[in-house]
Amino acid sequence: MSEKELVTYTRKGRIVELRLNRPEKLNALSHELVAALGDAMYRFDVDADAWIAMLCGEGRAFCAGADVSSRIGSAAGRGVGRGSKVTVLLNEYENTKPVIAAVHGYACGAGFRFVLHSDLSVADTTAKFQLTEIARGLDASQLWAEMNLRGFGTFADDLAITGRACDAQEAYDRGVISRVVPAGKHIEAAHEMAEQVLGNPPLAVRAMVRTRRSRLRQLEAQTGAVRQERTLHLTNDFRESVAALKEKRKPVYTCT
Repeated sequence: MSEKELVTYTRKGRIVELRLNRPEKLNALSHELVAALGDAMYRFDVDADAWIAMLCGEGRAFCAGADVSSRIGSAAGRGVGRGSKVTVLLNEYENTKPVIAAVHGYACGAGFRFVLHSDLSVADTTAKFQLTEIARGLDASQLWAEMNLRGFGTFADDLAITGRACDAQEAYDRGVISRVVPAGKHIEAAHEMAEQVLGNPPLAVRAMVRTRRSRLRQLEAQTGAVRQERTLHLTNDFRESVAALKEKRKPVYTCT
């Protein structure tokens, strides 16, 4: 792991800012960044003086998804090794404190999932949301199911099957995000939202958050059982997708 702090932790009063800090890669998730985020989330969970967190990204993007070279293209990234997993973002912590996603630029793949897992969300007008799993030859069932949990219906079908991106306004209109704000105002807006939440009794807020996340855990277990027998990460099409992305060319799929 590099000496640079991959997730910065800054607390002002009761509000913690968790900032993904790999801007040169658009905060794409390496194994090290996922591990650092897990550590930061645990620190937030046990920090008695912290009651709410904002998750944001340094540089030009919130999170561009999994890093192709260090995660998607590796054995551990395909679930073969002991690589850390993104699914622990919110579900593995005891105190169920609320998290607000403050989004700008790309929120793709796992970055999109961070938004869906966060309890509230703000995006500025530069934000782009995309389920990149289909384009990479992977199973998008989990994200599709999480979108449907929020009642997205045919919109979830559209994004999951076509793999297209949507902008912040469409995401807001469809109920993906809580609020949309002008470019560059996402951090300020997230702070304002956090202050609104802090105006409520914290135990009541956490009870609501616990209920919401328990449904996410149930959903993850259900879709995990369905996905268990699928081996898309072992197909030639998956390998071709990764190779084409690295080589910046159009992929040629063979359905094998």
